[in-house]
Amino acid sequence: MLRTSSEAIALTYMNYYKDRTDNFFGFFLGTMIAGFFFVLTTILIMLPKIFSVNKTNMKVLSLFGYIVPEEVKKLADKCQQYMEDHLDEVDIQKEYSSYLYSKEILLKIFLNPYFQVKKKIKKREITIKKKNLSN
Repeated sequence: MLRTSSEAIALTYMNYYKDRTDNFFGFFLGTMIAGFFFVLTTILIMLPKIFSVNKTNMKVLSLFGYIVPEEVKKLADKCQQYMEDHLDEVDIQKEYSSYLYSKEILLKIFLNPYFQVKKKIKKREITIKKKNLSN
């Protein structure tokens, strides 16, 4: 009698935990399937957009192939001339305007090494021209 009641109680606990495990497995399996379909749907939606962006990038980059290097050099020279002509004026105006002063700080932080090199090159060219003229 003690043995049969112990077996019955043990079977009751075993069935209880087995049912809980089966229910959890069903929940786990349902969650995994839902996640799989969510990821698959997201990939199917995003993949064409990714290829579209990549195709657009390739078109834009291919446009740069049409630019002649001589035109790039001309534009670079024009930009350099503009910077040389107008940056001195900006330096004078910066003393009187806080906006221009903040712009000066930004220029010094980001562009100063570039301009310093260009100014040194320009000064060297001028000194070489002066030496050539004096000779």
